[in-house]
Amino acid sequence: MSAAEDRTLEPMRREVTAAARRFQAAGYSVVPPREDGSKAPLGKWKTFQKRPADAAQIERWYGTGGRCGVGFVTGAASGNLEALDFDRREELDAFLALADETGLGELVRRVFAGYSESTPRGFHAYWRCPVIEGNLKLANGANGSVLVETRGEGGYVIAAPSFGPVNAAGDYVLRRGGPESIVTITPEERDDLLALARSLDRSVRREANRGPRVAPPEADGDRPGDAFNREASWSDVLAGAGWTPVFTTAAGVTHWRRPGKSRGTSATTNYAGADLFYPFTTSTGFEAERGYSKFAVYADLNHGGDYSAAARDLRAKGYGSDRTASEPRLRVVAEADLPSPEEEDDEGIPAHLFEIPGYVGDLQRYIARTAPRFQPELALAAAIVGTGTLVGRKVQTWTGLRTNQYVIGLADTGAGKEHNRQAVRRVFEAAGARAMTRVDKVTSDAALIAQLEESPSSAAFFDEFGLELQQYNRHGSLGAVEAILALFGVAGGTFAKTYASDRKSKRRGTDTFIVEPCLSIFATSTPQTFYAALESNAMSSGFLNRFLHFEAPRELPRRQEVHVRDREVPLGLVEQTKVWLSFGQDSSEGATIADLMDPTTGEPLLPGQRKPGRVLTVEPSDEALRLYHEVGDWQDARMNELRRSDDPTADLYARLQAHAAKLALTRAAGRALFPEETVIEAADMKWGVELATYCCDLMRERARAHIADSAYHQVVKKAAEFIRTKGKVTRSAYTTKLTHIDRRIREDVLQTLIESGQVEEVKVDNGGSRGPKATVFVWIGGAS
Repeated sequence: MSAAEDRTLEPMRREVTAAARRFQAAGYSVVPPREDGSKAPLGKWKTFQKRPADAAQIERWYGTGGRCGVGFVTGAASGNLEALDFDRREELDAFLALADETGLGELVRRVFAGYSESTPRGFHAYWRCPVIEGNLKLANGANGSVLVETRGEGGYVIAAPSFGPVNAAGDYVLRRGGPESIVTITPEERDDLLALARSLDRSVRREANRGPRVAPPEADGDRPGDAFNREASWSDVLAGAGWTPVFTTAAGVTHWRRPGKSRGTSATTNYAGADLFYPFTTSTGFEAERGYSKFAVYADLNHGGDYSAAARDLRAKGYGSDRTASEPRLRVVAEADLPSPEEEDDEGIPAHLFEIPGYVGDLQRYIARTAPRFQPELALAAAIVGTGTLVGRKVQTWTGLRTNQYVIGLADTGAGKEHNRQAVRRVFEAAGARAMTRVDKVTSDAALIAQLEESPSSAAFFDEFGLELQQYNRHGSLGAVEAILALFGVAGGTFAKTYASDRKSKRRGTDTFIVEPCLSIFATSTPQTFYAALESNAMSSGFLNRFLHFEAPRELPRRQEVHVRDREVPLGLVEQTKVWLSFGQDSSEGATIADLMDPTTGEPLLPGQRKPGRVLTVEPSDEALRLYHEVGDWQDARMNELRRSDDPTADLYARLQAHAAKLALTRAAGRALFPEETVIEAADMKWGVELATYCCDLMRERARAHIADSAYHQVVKKAAEFIRTKGKVTRSAYTTKLTHIDRRIREDVLQTLIESGQVEEVKVDNGGSRGPKATVFVWIGGAS
């Protein structure tokens, strides 16, 4: 290393020295790490596993200021210190998502806020507890690699701000708190955290071999235990013993909570389709981290592990070889204790697209579980809009795309559309950002722009948007719709408009502008109203392809009885919202007075007229970039294919690649525990591509079924609407209305309406005249 290079590292070495002194003063047993990449402590350190080094020893190690790393012994020597060590960020993201699902979000955020740091590939969180153990391996990968572990009694960790030769993979960075603010947790809280981490285990589930097996079956039957394993449900086995189902993933894995607990997860069932019960702690009465069949669990819970007694009991209940095929099984639990109906339909958005790590998934699950009717499709749509609004002026893709999202959510009356809007608002209100979600009606472009002037990143919630689209089709222009069209593409630029005569504008006759506006829209409608408004010009104008299309199943969703206390926004969700709200802030920080004034009017600039603070340019991984280019090629090929057949739905795919990238950025930002670490990984882009393609395909399918995409069908639609509105019309009135249409087409359209049963031709008296009876055409086809 040259002298110049060595000088550039001096500030970092001074920081390491200062950290070592801080750790020692706070009661940590400091030992420097080797600087050879081994991550081992320097020299002999057994003494410091029992007592911490004193200040004099710290000076001998660090006094010259030449070290690049600092570490400390965990356990009693450092005040009963324990570290939770995530080897990869993927497990950290999953841990945070599970924490909120299981009621542990507040505890996890408290621990992380006390003292946590990022490692070159993973993450450390620290706590002190009266009861700790030695190092524990909590979760392994399918290949046996350690994913999550603790460093406890006799353990050692390298800590921030270690850098350089200490670990060739990268540096250690302090994220929250520090050695003085570390939290102390109870043994019960520690058990909850360790059980949560153990639930991330991906190793092969093996059935525990406990106790004697049931006697072999008779020749003409089967064993009661085998029959019970085959035919009973896990609710039959666990619910009657006081176990509570916490939640079920889209992959069918159910998390269970043991009796006497009100939060956390104690076990899972059906991991990887294995149909085994897998407890995470010995507090359950089972051997931890081993799989149990239904019969084994039943025997333990009801017969103290006596398999023979359990078999006799089940045989008496009708399980086993001496039951005839026509005899019904006796149930283990009452009918009221049976699990609820399946929550997912076989159709719709693929189940795996709901398994979203980080903020988007947390928000979607909160919206869905607090809804009066279970509506995961619209909850996902609202979560995308909410997250896009939160990070809209904070991040951009490497091509400059922002996360402003336009979403249409269709559901029948009574299906619970309103809840999705209110749930997003509750989250933003809890984080002190209610102003970002105030718009709930399409009024005018002036009202929309005024909102963005005050809050340049905003979510607009529009109900019965199909009616607005009908107005747009009839008039070809509608103020708010025109603004919506324009704002979609200028999220990274400047939106400008002149108000020559708007009395509401304080800058009448001058230009108003918004710098980098981020408008996201969650528009809802009933399917009937929306589809009635679909016409070809909505596609050719680029209006529809700006929207992601979500549609709830037509069957009325099941009801959910949600207590008011359960509607409270999880603390973890609130705090992560605040993290993004505070990131970058706005350009008023550090700005001069001149920077905050309009040079033309001399008036203070509104928030939307100021440049945003720091905007992160988020890079993709190599695989994510490949997927991005691949979907772009597919988009072009698809549009060319449809255009060759004069299919007007081709334009619906024009923004597919952009939608995919924006969704990927939204997911990636939501995954990032710290904003500056946001990276678009392959999984983010794959999710964005699949969801965007699904939405485009769904919109095309519906458009083909509902849009009058030829001149002839446009005339049929116009004629039907005219006769329906009037109730009945004369031939003369009909001809006058459609006088610009060729006579033969006009007559053919009328005949089509008659033959389809929508219009009836009726002869009426001609006012007492002796001439032929007059003909009128009466609408009989219903309301549409």
